[in-house]
Amino acid sequence: MHSRICYFVVHGVVKRVIAVGGRRIASLNIILERLESFQGVLRLNKLQDLNLYPNEFTEFPSLGGLPSLTSLDLASNFLKNSNNFEELTTLSNLEVLKLGNNLITSEIASSIARLTSLKTLSLADNKLNGLWPVERMCKLKNLEELDLSACGLEGKLPPCLCNLTSIRSLELSKNNFNGTIPSTLFFSLKSLEYVSLSENLFEGLFSFSSLANNSILVVFKLASHNNLLRVETEIPRPLPIEFCKLNELRYVDLSHNNIGPTIPPCANMLSLNYLHLQRNDFRETIPIFISKACSLVTLDMRDNKLSGGIPKRITSVSNLRILLLKGNNLDGLIPIHLCQLKNISILDLSHNHFSGSIPPCLKDITFGWRRTLDGPFSIKDQNRSLFVNSYKTQLPIKALDYYLEYYTFYEAEGVGFLTKSRYETYMGNVLYFMSGIDLSCNNLTGQVPSEIGNLSWIITLNLSYNQLTGVIPETFSNLKQIQSLDLSHNRLSGQIPSQLIELTFLSFFKVSYNNLSGRTPQRQAQFATFDKSSYEGNIFLCGEPRRNVVPTLTIMLHRL
Repeated sequence: MHSRICYFVVHGVVKRVIAVGGRRIASLNIILERLESFQGVLRLNKLQDLNLYPNEFTEFPSLGGLPSLTSLDLASNFLKNSNNFEELTTLSNLEVLKLGNNLITSEIASSIARLTSLKTLSLADNKLNGLWPVERMCKLKNLEELDLSACGLEGKLPPCLCNLTSIRSLELSKNNFNGTIPSTLFFSLKSLEYVSLSENLFEGLFSFSSLANNSILVVFKLASHNNLLRVETEIPRPLPIEFCKLNELRYVDLSHNNIGPTIPPCANMLSLNYLHLQRNDFRETIPIFISKACSLVTLDMRDNKLSGGIPKRITSVSNLRILLLKGNNLDGLIPIHLCQLKNISILDLSHNHFSGSIPPCLKDITFGWRRTLDGPFSIKDQNRSLFVNSYKTQLPIKALDYYLEYYTFYEAEGVGFLTKSRYETYMGNVLYFMSGIDLSCNNLTGQVPSEIGNLSWIITLNLSYNQLTGVIPETFSNLKQIQSLDLSHNRLSGQIPSQLIELTFLSFFKVSYNNLSGRTPQRQAQFATFDKSSYEGNIFLCGEPRRNVVPTLTIMLHRL
């Protein structure tokens, strides 16, 4: 049997259709102008896979003439409640149902609960509300993948979830679930590979001992939304020994859970790619286990109480791309051995107590120039049917991609970073193109190394709120990709290099509150967009958009 490409014609217009099969069309991927155009599809009674994402349907289409359907995708439409929901119950062979990013409410739950063959169900980003829709889903004993994120669900997690013994992916984030997480929830869910309960309203204690039977768990996300959830720990509050037995973990997010002050040395991090431990009251030094995490791509320990310096053992994590240590009590020099982490693209050491000069060897770090899509910011395992995305609004759970020979498990990484004076979250493939250094709010002194100008691929550079002296290096004109440059609140002197007007992507520029003098750069290209806030606090600086003449000695003395 040979695959072939077919075309579906609607009112004389050729629409996009992918057909797989021989004599009979088995799969359709269609974009229609209106629901009436769908009627012709109903004659395809052998159709198995139907993809109607994304269209502008406001009503659920009649599906009674498609008894052979095994996969249906109606995500990213404008579907509301409909009498046609009941027709879902005629699709007894349906295994995959994707209805994410619509306007569907809880009335659909009764119909879905009768689809006993379902293995994959996504209702993410709808308006289910309440709790009973989840209780209905508990009847789907064959479910392997369930995504009910961002649905307005509330109340306590129903104990019946433990009946989903075939479940591999459980996504319940961004809801309003409250109360405690049942200690027995995961005991019978031995096939779990992905679980996300982040951004809910849980409180009380959660114990890793409840994951004792989940030995193949790959992704675990329990970032707290209200800071009332606490991970149960032992005296003196390290993570419990059960954490050390999760050997397959590759993505862990336990942010905002007050786990500190330490992490057990037994923690098995050999397979871990992404570790998020923001705001957890960790103290002492950067944990020893980091030196064993040779596969680590992201280390996020922002907003803890870590002290001391950056240890040399961190150089063993040679694959590290993102290092976020903002908001701790780290001090001493920024060590030269940090420059051995040549693959780093985002480095955030802001809001600490680092002193001394900026190492010129930072020029040896990648910071974006190796932009190959080699997969460091996602987990992809071949020959898995699971397809989960951490920011899923339109992407499907199961990757029914007829151009691939296998399905993939996918978990996209996401990190927050200050750029253009505001925090942005960069996710998934965007991280391939994002790079930056943030050393702001420390006690750094000395001159800005001219070698930093060699970082031609860097997007964001923030050296503000330090005690840096000397001139702005002319080599900064080589930062051809830079979009955000903040040198404010230092003691820089001399002129602003006129060559900076060559930075055609620069959209945020700030050198305020230094000791700069001379004329501001010509108001052309990007520099025509910067207002006086970019230059204020430099009394010897003249030119637009500040002023046209250097202030006289009398005026300066008056200001003093």
